[in-house]
Amino acid sequence: MRRRTFLAGLGFAALQLAGCAAKLQTTPDYVLTYADNQPAGYPTTQGAQYFADLVQQQTGGKVVIQVKANGEYGSEQQVWEQLAIGGVDFARVSLSVVTDDPAQRAAAAVSLPGCRPHVARAGRQHRG
Repeated sequence: MRRRTFLAGLGFAALQLAGCAAKLQTTPDYVLTYADNQPAGYPTTQGAQYFADLVQQQTGGKVVIQVKANGEYGSEQQVWEQLAIGGVDFARVSLSVVTDDPAQRAAAAVSLPGCRPHVARAGRQHRG
């Protein structure tokens, strides 16, 4: 009788421990920031939040990305500068912010229309 009780208790403890492994970690190992100058309901900000949710889910809560919208970290230029020094981990900025050279800005603007069909197709594939 003692052996059955012991084995039943051991099995119960194993089930409890198995359940603990499936839960999200309450204290993340890494907290990263994502800056966007658009409002919370804007498509780019919604995409950033979706990305943050996937990262948290896939890492079991070990990595959390805080999405900050409405230009909370400043203008696009300020966010770009913060990216360079590590003040912000991820950001969505316009290509014109990346360079001060007018020729490079023009080249970036010309390259955008070719990207749009790919971006639109990817967006349609991920909608539920």
